[in-house]
Amino acid sequence: MEITPPLSTRSSKRTRILVFGAIALIVVGLLGVLALTVRQRAAGALASGAAPDFEIKPFDGETIRLSALRGRPVIVNFWASWCIPCREEAPLLQSTWLKYKDRGLVLIGVDYVDTEVEAKKFMQEFGVTH
Repeated sequence: MEITPPLSTRSSKRTRILVFGAIALIVVGLLGVLALTVRQRAAGALASGAAPDFEIKPFDGETIRLSALRGRPVIVNFWASWCIPCREEAPLLQSTWLKYKDRGLVLIGVDYVDTEVEAKKFMQEFGVTH
């Protein structure tokens, strides 16, 4: 005589399998979305040709036009005195510029939102000369 498990046991086993399968599908789907997002962000960081031309006037100098610097390595850095990562990178950018300026490196710092007084205070604090 064969003993079959009660209907409720078979039903709960089937439910567990379905729930586990659904969770596995959701996890795989989320991993796929994450992979696509990472790939798209990485692709967006690739060079896409020449930067659009612009003019900028430093606090103490003549207007700089990007197109006049064509052929030279140019770093355009957007910063603000209140920005923590900006404060961390300022010494590195300054030392990089000092190391490579004789090879033609141009570093253009563009302050974001600060007043001229705040910007100059930041520049003095970090010895920014570019």
